[in-house]
Amino acid sequence: MASRWYTRMEAGWTEDVTALVDARYPYPAKDMQGNVLAFHDSKGLKVAFIYNRCSPPDICIHVVAREGALWCHEDILAHVFAYPFLQLKLGRCTVPVLSGNEASRRMVEALGFVYEGTLRRAGPGDQDILLYGILREECRWFNERKAA
Repeated sequence: MASRWYTRMEAGWTEDVTALVDARYPYPAKDMQGNVLAFHDSKGLKVAFIYNRCSPPDICIHVVAREGALWCHEDILAHVFAYPFLQLKLGRCTVPVLSGNEASRRMVEALGFVYEGTLRRAGPGDQDILLYGILREECRWFNERKAA
């Protein structure tokens, strides 16, 4: 089911996802593990969400988007949060953000994530990683009755 924000949604590590991660993420795709939810538009792969480090009640979400792609819309976010909160029945999600990535910090805060702490010198080049979390009951991006 497509929307005006994406033409196709797919799960799994595809060549497109691997190429996007290798081009735009600080860690190579070969070092990443987990499940992937990807959204495409008329230009190709738009954004991929990598879910890993699942340790109930929490899962980590990494976001990798094509340069300039507009993806932060409720049509996409409803799917992104349905996986951990409805399918896996988890109680929270964590997003790591490199300390120097101000745009990502603003984005996750606008989505409702709350700053929870810093992993000092845990990122590439000894950068700090800032941890943001959102609880199931705080997430406004999905409706359990509609998704069920």
